Amino acid sequence: MNKNNFQLSYYFIIFFHILSTLFVGIWIFLDSDKPYHYGALPFLPILHGIISFLFYSTYKYETKNLVVLIVSGVYFIRNVVTPFTMSLDGYVNSFPISTEANLIYSIGLMVFDTIVVFLTLHWYYQKKTVSFDRDNISSRRINKKTLIFFIVFVMIFLAYSWINVPELQFHYTNLYAKNSGSLSINLSVMDEVVPRGGVKRVLYTLFLFVFPIYRILLPGYLIYLIRKKVSFTFLAIILSGLLIMVQTFFISKDFSNTFFTILVLFLLLLHLYPRQRRKMTLIAFVGICMVLYIIISNKLNTLSQVNTSVIFQAYFSGVNNVNGIFNIQNSNKLSTLFYDIYSTIPFRNSLFKISNGEKLVEVYGKSNNIRSQIIPSVGQAYHYIGIFAPIVTFFMIRIALKYERLRNNEKNILKFMTYSLIVLYTSSSPVLYNTTIYLKLFLNIMLPMLLFTNYSRLFK
Repeated sequence: MNKNNFQLSYYFIIFFHILSTLFVGIWIFLDSDKPYHYGALPFLPILHGIISFLFYSTYKYETKNLVVLIVSGVYFIRNVVTPFTMSLDGYVNSFPISTEANLIYSIGLMVFDTIVVFLTLHWYYQKKTVSFDRDNISSRRINKKTLIFFIVFVMIFLAYSWINVPELQFHYTNLYAKNSGSLSINLSVMDEVVPRGGVKRVLYTLFLFVFPIYRILLPGYLIYLIRKKVSFTFLAIILSGLLIMVQTFFISKDFSNTFFTILVLFLLLLHLYPRQRRKMTLIAFVGICMVLYIIISNKLNTLSQVNTSVIFQAYFSGVNNVNGIFNIQNSNKLSTLFYDIYSTIPFRNSLFKISNGEKLVEVYGKSNNIRSQIIPSVGQAYHYIGIFAPIVTFFMIRIALKYERLRNNEKNILKFMTYSLIVLYTSSSPVLYNTTIYLKLFLNIMLPMLLFTNYSRLFK
């Protein structure tokens, strides 16, 4: 991208953010059907626009830095798009609104969190010189024979487990099935699905631990081999694209895991074919929009009483979901904090034999009379540490920025994919997840991949 095009994109992004936030804020403010307790809601998009204007220099990295792109995107959806969908859907809410004051506190907490995020990005880029190494990625330092043996060994194990433990097949659906909006099994009753104490349970547990990692590393290595062996670029990209699309046949209950896996492989594809980056990005953008449309449509069809705004609230930690944290009645925070942390440990029941206690998400559900809702990250942090809640967001963004720097200068494909996954999960967690879910993802997927790619004997 030449300097003139970059400047044009930069000013367009700033103009779009500010104009859209003002439009949504005014739209909600003038909405005569707005319930009285949402009187402060217009300030959320408007203040987001003001923050964007004050830290406008951050947006010049949006087309270069994955963290800035993700953070600005998910916060824009949370603070601007989600309130707009609320207005369009008549402010439907599945959470009880205790008081108007609590909604004001919720909006204030979200705005405070947004300020901390943009301050963190601004401070980082004022202090750091960002380098972008776009040389071709290689597989140097990989012991290829050992790697191939490992790939085959794990593939045999996964295939054997898939065949001999048919319950595993209920963990996944595919994008093209009529019931892709739901799964055939309640994963919260694992002990009833596969009882403890047998070989079948061991295979079941190990498969669910290994497969999320293997589904990234294997296709990534195959995409690299295609880049080296297939000289016709168009054919190579098509074959690589088909490998990426295989992921859509293994959609778990948490669709975002599949989505991030696809993004990691696509980021690898962009680096392997830098000259085709712009065309592939455009095609991928259209494809992702179609996939999200299918998922949301199936979700709406599966849950007939759920509308678009409720889905946005659930996936992007909307103001109603943040407000739900103020309805919690939790007399034993130390207990819920312990079980929040304990629930993230892989193989915990086999290692520690500690009976499961009540986690904050369960208290959150009971207090708000709702089910299957993720506690917003800033809300969970506020419950435990009060006004200092955004410090959790600060550390997440700092971690994401660290691994983005490593990713930009990494030539080993396996490490590149690992760093990409860490960046994706960490930079989106303040909006899409919370600290408990992030820690669970780190211990179950990100940390094993880090250990594997940095210390495995597969590397010379």
